[in-house]
Amino acid sequence: MYRNIAEDVLEKHGYKQVDYAEDGGYQGWGCSTKSRNMLGQKSPTEYAIISWSYGSCSGCCQYADMNDVELEEAFDGLLDEFQVSTIEEAKLKFGATKGW
Repeated sequence: MYRNIAEDVLEKHGYKQVDYAEDGGYQGWGCSTKSRNMLGQKSPTEYAIISWSYGSCSGCCQYADMNDVELEEAFDGLLDEFQVSTIEEAKLKFGATKGW
């Protein structure tokens, strides 16, 4: 969920998606939450990660009541841009963002 918004934000900033991860989640108290991570590449040394989590109801999902403009603004704020020497280094950083 919200993957298209994350892809749009990456593209708006000049990045192309190169990896995506769906991590397990949490279930309890009548709700479930999930974590998602996306890695984008702009050049051989420029990368960005967007990581977000969401829930199955408005009580545990900060995005549930947002319109498309608000969602894009929220995801824009999640963009973590960084520079490394190789894609392998970028994937190491990406791997460290997965999960809770």
